[in-house]
Amino acid sequence: SQIKNPDALVSTSKSFLLVHLNYGVSKCNLFTFYLLVFSTISFFVFINAIGPFVLETYLHYPKGQQGQALGDIAFFNEIFGLLIPYLWGAISDKLGRKIVFSAGFLFMATAVAVYPFAPWLWVLILFRLVFAIGGSATGSMLTACLGDYSCPRDRGKASGIMGIMSGLGAIFAAILLLRIPGWVSLLTTQTIAGYVTFGFVAIFGIVCAILALIGLKGKITKIYHDTNLIRIIIDGIIAGVKNPTVTLAYFASFAARGDAVLITTFLTLWVNQTMLKHGHSEAEA
Repeated sequence: SQIKNPDALVSTSKSFLLVHLNYGVSKCNLFTFYLLVFSTISFFVFINAIGPFVLETYLHYPKGQQGQALGDIAFFNEIFGLLIPYLWGAISDKLGRKIVFSAGFLFMATAVAVYPFAPWLWVLILFRLVFAIGGSATGSMLTACLGDYSCPRDRGKASGIMGIMSGLGAIFAAILLLRIPGWVSLLTTQTIAGYVTFGFVAIFGIVCAILALIGLKGKITKIYHDTNLIRIIIDGIIAGVKNPTVTLAYFASFAARGDAVLITTFLTLWVNQTMLKHGHSEAEA
């Protein structure tokens, strides 16, 4: 049955990590969500930071041109992803968050699995666009699930925990995922070490996709009457025009995304080339 009044979705007596849960949401649902937040950010950090390694090891790009190449990859990734998050969000309203979350991880896992096999830069960009499809799905589900699972009065707490899990995911990528090439290269060649790394991360993505299907809540009880996909998208645009708070949130997301792309793309390249100058291997860098 449908609930016409949004206020009817009051929180239950259940809570997890001091966050009261919305009606019909279990502790397992919220715990799974935070694990997927952790995993999503791990993927984002990994794919951006591993770029110099791919250009050097597999495409043999001159160091002086790697900045331009990474900039091109980031540019097409962001342009391609401008409207996709909106589409994924609307699809999730129709099919459920868990379906979109799982599909997103499968797209990212597929892109990661084929990433080191790109023979030319334009093919690498195509693979990155596949990753962007998945990244847009998982990224848009972070805020969607946060609103679905936590009651309004505890949403700040829930958002804070999500921030903590995001930070832990970034650390996990930095201290484990990005170090796998260096560890494996001690036993074999740098090229094979890269294949092993990308294969491991791809399997990690498949596991996350399965986890999303098993642990997340099914389709949330409908608050409004059924509407078509185009209507959902238009309503979102209208909300941004009419509500200054929503408009601010849109622009804040825009600025934060640009900052994240700059840092993860070019700072990692600078660190990579600095380590190479000091005698480290590409896998170690």
